[in-house]
Formats: sequence, structure tokens, C-alpha cells
Amino acid sequence: MRNPWDRRLTAAVEGASIGVVAQPSGETSPDPGSRWVTPASAIAGVIAGGVALFYLLGGFVFALRLVLDQASLAEAATLVGQLPRELLITTGLVEVMGPAIIVGVMAGIVLALCPVPSQPDGSHWPQLDYRLAGVVPTWLVLPGLGAVLTLPAVVLLLHEDRQDVIEIATTLVFIALSSAVVCLTWVPLRAVTYGHPSGELEDRWRRGVMGGLLWIVIAVPGAISLASYIGLEGA
Repeated sequence: MRNPWDRRLTAAVEGASIGVVAQPSGETSPDPGSRWVTPASAIAGVIAGGVALFYLLGGFVFALRLVLDQASLAEAATLVGQLPRELLITTGLVEVMGPAIIVGVMAGIVLALCPVPSQPDGSHWPQLDYRLAGVVPTWLVLPGLGAVLTLPAVVLLLHEDRQDVIEIATTLVFIALSSAVVCLTWVPLRAVTYGHPSGELEDRWRRGVMGGLLWIVIAVPGAISLASYIGLEGA
């Protein structure tokens, strides 16, 4: 005759095994906290990249200020290397990216709130021979926009009565750089502008965010030139 305690023990073991799922050999159950590792790593990478970008922009601004004050490239590099890291990061963030972000936010709001403009004839869009208002060709509008974005820096130089050869050459370089950035971002910007024609709120704000980011990139050269020239006010 079977011992009653054996039957109870067998029933208890079988009941406990109902909710147990056998794990294959060599496999472990996923850690609940592991799902946060990838987003946290991505956020940390973005922050580190942003800090590095601000540092480089701040260093470039200070180096350009020194060069415009007749320092050699070697002297400028040595002096910038001795500056506090926090100062360079703050300069890149506040004096360069700050104005560029303001331009991007304003442009993004305009793109989000305004209705989608009528798309030009497909045979001319987005080719450079399209004429704005039927008069001005696109290939002339884009460099003009690049020059306009550097206008605050030009006005500052004129106000400070600094028209040396190096200042004029630097300004021309920034105008060319700004025009090149405008031309490079023009096609994606146009695609964003006409890419969400439904007029739905979600599409309009998506258009605003994407267009605002592109305008931040467009405004960076002009912001760098202005930040570099601001340091010359007391020179």
C-alpha cells in the first residue's frame, strides 16, 4: 500500500510545476531592466556628441577671434588649448547654437502654422531653373539667402569700423560657406515643406520640427561669424 505522504508530496510537486516554464539549457530569463539600457545609451551618446560639438564650436570661435586680432594660427591654437573646457562649451552653446536654435524654432513654428504652399510645376521642381515669383531664378536666390544670414556680422564690422583685409576675407568666406549650406539643405527643406500636404495637425507639426532642424543647420555659419566678431568689439 502506498504511503499517503507520498501521494500528498506528488500532488504538491505536480501543482507547483503547472506555473513553471522550463528554460532551455544555457538560456536565462531577460532582465526587466535591460529594456532601458538601449534608450539610456542612445541619450548618453547624443549628450556626449552635443557637448563635443559645443566644445569644437567654442574653440573655433575663440581661435578665429585671436586670428582676427593678428595672432598666428599656432598662437591661437596654443591659447585656445589653455582655456577652460567649460568656457568653450558655454561659448559654443550660447553664442553659436543659441542664435541658430532661435532661428530654427521661429522657422519651425512658421512651417507648422502656415498652410502648405502650392507646389510648383513638377517639371521645374526642385530644379535650379525655377523662378521665384516668375522672375528671380532659384540659383540666385539661394546665395542671396546665405549672404543675408551673415548680414548681422557684416553690420557689426561696419559699426566697429573694422575693414581690414583679414576681416573682409573672413566675411567673404563666411558668405560663401553660408551660401553652400543653404544650397545643400535646400532640396531636403523643399521636400519637407511640400512633403505633408494633408494639412493634418500631426503632419504640420512634423513638417515644423523637421524644417526647424534644417534651419538650425542653415543658420550655424552666420551665427559663428557673428559670435567671432562680437569678441572684437573692444579691440
